Amino acid sequence: MNNQNNLRSLLKAHLAHALVDRYTTRVLRTLVPAALCHTETGAIVGRFLLGLHDGAKHPFNLNELRRLAPELHEDCLQILALDGTDMLDLRKKIEAGTDGAVVWDLLNNMWAPQAPNA
Repeated sequence: MNNQNNLRSLLKAHLAHALVDRYTTRVLRTLVPAALCHTETGAIVGRFLLGLHDGAKHPFNLNELRRLAPELHEDCLQILALDGTDMLDLRKKIEAGTDGAVVWDLLNNMWAPQAPNA
């Protein structure tokens, strides 16, 4: 009986991870293209993604999310909720896609805070 419970728990965990993976892939397919647009929305989403990856280097005021369309706002909140778990490594998830490293470079070039001229 104990082996059945262990197997059941393992299958539930595997299913949960697969569902989260599928969901985050779908959400990031919306957020990443939005972040790469030179628009107010792009700036907000781009800075949000950079802030999730490294909040010390890329501080982000969560109040900015209120300026997004409801669908993007909800997607950002879902990614934020999952980012605090072991089910999502945002950088790895984005880099797993085609040209993922290029995406991070573009986000940094477009939306990272600029150092003042010396």
